[in-house]
Amino acid sequence: MKYKNLDLAYSLEVFIGFVCALLIILISSKAFILLALISLRPFILDKEKISHHDEYWHTSFRLGRDALIIISILIICAIILVELLLNENMILPKIDIILTMLVPVFLIVHGIIGIFYNRGIIKY
Repeated sequence: MKYKNLDLAYSLEVFIGFVCALLIILISSKAFILLALISLRPFILDKEKISHHDEYWHTSFRLGRDALIIISILIICAIILVELLLNENMILPKIDIILTMLVPVFLIVHGIIGIFYNRGIIKY
């Protein structure tokens, strides 16, 4: 089963990821519990049968893979930035906050790539 309105499903991912990331920055990792809202998505959104199983799963795999590639690049850049620029006088986020942000940022990136794909901006 897939969601009838994939744009809404991906937009919900982006929104929940963004709000969770913002709250993690403001209140700490206790805001991570907000990610539980993504589990309500199957109950809220309408579903339909998948017409082309192979094409749908291939596309889903590529969207997830592309999001993980982007997240990997962001992790490497963040760690390099923290290691090179961190000294006692600079105010930069600690590495644990960066690692806590991985899941919300993954939701944001996955949602944006999914929206771009549905709108035809990215073609596989």
